[in-house]
Amino acid sequence: MDNSSNEAGQEPVRHRELTLASVFAAMVVAAIMGLSYPYMVLKLGFGPNVSVVSAFFGFVILSLIARRNFDRWQNNIVQTAGTSAAQTAFMCIVLAAFDMLRESKLVSFTLEPTPEQTFIWLTTASLTSRTDSGRVKNRRPRPRPGARCRPAGRRCGSA
Repeated sequence: MDNSSNEAGQEPVRHRELTLASVFAAMVVAAIMGLSYPYMVLKLGFGPNVSVVSAFFGFVILSLIARRNFDRWQNNIVQTAGTSAAQTAFMCIVLAAFDMLRESKLVSFTLEPTPEQTFIWLTTASLTSRTDSGRVKNRRPRPRPGARCRPAGRRCGSA
């Protein structure tokens, strides 16, 4: 990843987040996560943390596409798309389960969401997954009071 600093001890140079490579990788990761996550949850009974899996797939795909010329902010775009796609796809499976329960003769299930309610539910699932995936912060950790500085002339708290 390209985390080069413009001068020693300064913040890394921030490139654009929304690039052609990050958008293409986001679409690929979103397709993979959207297709595989509902199946995995239904088959296993639980699912892994989609945010971590999306970030991993994003790193792999961006490494292949951008030839290591990408940064964590571009990977964050890919991670967000994969997480949102997985959560939204799983909510579609839950809606299908509602239809199956409503048609069942064994249980009395009457919930039938309208198209507007379905849209709001899926949009909320997608936006909630976005806030769950977190945002990479653009700041360095601050040194603790009384902490020793690193040798070789580096500032306290610098990587």
